[in-house]
Amino acid sequence: MRALALTLAFLAAPVSDARACSVALVLAMDVSGSIDGEEYALQMQGLANALGDPLVAEALVNARALVSVVQWSGRSRQAVSIPWTAIAGHADVAALRARVTEMPRAYRNYSTAIGEVLDRAARLLTEAPRPCDRRVIDVSGDGESNEGMAPAAVHDRLAREGITVNGLAIRGSERGIVAYYRARVLFGPGAFLEIADGYDDFPRAIRRKLIGELVQRVSEPNRPAPVLRPDTSEGDRTMAISVGDTVKWNWADGTGKGTVKQIYKEKITKTIKGSEITRKATDDEPAYLIEQDDGDKVLKSVTEIEAT
Repeated sequence: MRALALTLAFLAAPVSDARACSVALVLAMDVSGSIDGEEYALQMQGLANALGDPLVAEALVNARALVSVVQWSGRSRQAVSIPWTAIAGHADVAALRARVTEMPRAYRNYSTAIGEVLDRAARLLTEAPRPCDRRVIDVSGDGESNEGMAPAAVHDRLAREGITVNGLAIRGSERGIVAYYRARVLFGPGAFLEIADGYDDFPRAIRRKLIGELVQRVSEPNRPAPVLRPDTSEGDRTMAISVGDTVKWNWADGTGKGTVKQIYKEKITKTIKGSEITRKATDDEPAYLIEQDDGDKVLKSVTEIEAT
């Protein structure tokens, strides 16, 4: 209830500067060969329905958002189907929705190049017609990248430009797609993953995703960029864990709780209470040094903890 109240308060808040833009959002829609005609239609209808949702529409207007839609598949196949569209009122949202409904499919029979579309979307964000508080790429898809540059190859550029990448992973086509998006696609402060259980669930997932992106606040400027945790809370949304967050984990006889003090992304050994504890941490599966309320410390991997 508190989260709903905060959301409604945000949507009701007056915009002090009509020229201000809270978010520039690139909606990157997968149209590679793994997606048949019916699945493509479900994606587009789901996006159109989400844009017609009153909560989404109000959030877009209050954010004075800039929105662009990119269809993507393999290397060198990223089509800007809807160029930057400024949302100043509900008529703009309705017009954007109509364009989505009428948008023809750009590609049909090609591979999946997530790194390439991230690079194209990053360039598109630098070309936005006006500055915005946040820059966000929203990548929807059902498969792992199998062509072109890896998503990680774009991370330096994304970091320099202050771009966050959120994901919408569609289950059904490939096993492990949720873990792949979590580990390889999401990037930047506040990044999160929405999950659709097949294409029939896409309309629900994209609506929820847009609400999360439009009302999400920027992290504190001095707070470290978050790393990701398993998708455990808030339904099917994957959130993030940063230094200073409170986390919990299971003991044999109950639940432990503490505050994250340090994050490791390579193999780490710590001496805790006279014993050496080792975690084989990586960028994809970090480890955390956690301090409990009594001052004791523990070393945990990302798969052992969850945010509270």
